Amino acid sequence: MGAFSVVVIFALIIVLIVVLLRQASISTRKKFAVGGALILCVAIMGVYNYRQSLHTNINTLLEEAFDAGQTLNCEGFLVHQNDFNLISQTHTLIGKSGTPTSNIIVLLEKCQITQPSKQDEELVGGHTIEELGRD
Repeated sequence: MGAFSVVVIFALIIVLIVVLLRQASISTRKKFAVGGALILCVAIMGVYNYRQSLHTNINTLLEEAFDAGQTLNCEGFLVHQNDFNLISQTHTLIGKSGTPTSNIIVLLEKCQITQPSKQDEELVGGHTIEELGRD
């Protein structure tokens, strides 16, 4: 519904531009130049809003997955609720103190939701048993 309303608003703005330019007492060439520039500005705003919305939707999905207890793969590093805190204002994951991930900061935008596999069953809190043994 949100995308539809944005498209309708931009269409109404374009119609308004066309109507105003038809009523203006300037040459046809200038009308096309001004109209083209205004429509280009509206198109750029639309693309920018679309990209921002897409970015926000991806971050929201990652936040929901993290909150649901799913493991995220952040550039090869497995992130789980047991070892990290989510700071939603900055979209950052910070390692909890007292865990092997203490003082590690990961950007949420660099993460992907992982699907559980047989190897993940060997994980304890996002770390393999071998990693925990080394600490």
